[in-house]
Amino acid sequence: MSVSGVNVELIDARALVAGATGALGGAIIAEPAGRGARVALAGRDPSRLAHAARAYPGAPAVRFDAYAPESCARAVRDASAALGGLDALVIASGDPRRPATVVADAVETGAELVRSGPDGTPVVERRAR
Repeated sequence: MSVSGVNVELIDARALVAGATGALGGAIIAEPAGRGARVALAGRDPSRLAHAARAYPGAPAVRFDAYAPESCARAVRDASAALGGLDALVIASGDPRRPATVVADAVETGAELVRSGPDGTPVVERRAR
């Protein structure tokens, strides 16, 4: 895959999508999964999470509430354990002013954090350990 001229390899990458049960998260998760990434889904509503997980057989599905710090930590730990680590985290959930808890927990597992630069180019904030 090429993002603004940068080749992004996704085969066997391990990605957690927090908020995978929503419209945005559901659309986002399709891209890495379709390109060979191993994905984990995290969502708050158990029935919506089960429904979303059916589209990705074998993908771990973990309960997650963006407003409960322990829930964030547990989701990251469970997804990381199920996938054998994390390479990427996508946050498509919760109050956009409060992603710090999820990000901090993901960094502890060694996930790579990427944000979009002003021109849309991916900028690596922190590489996986």
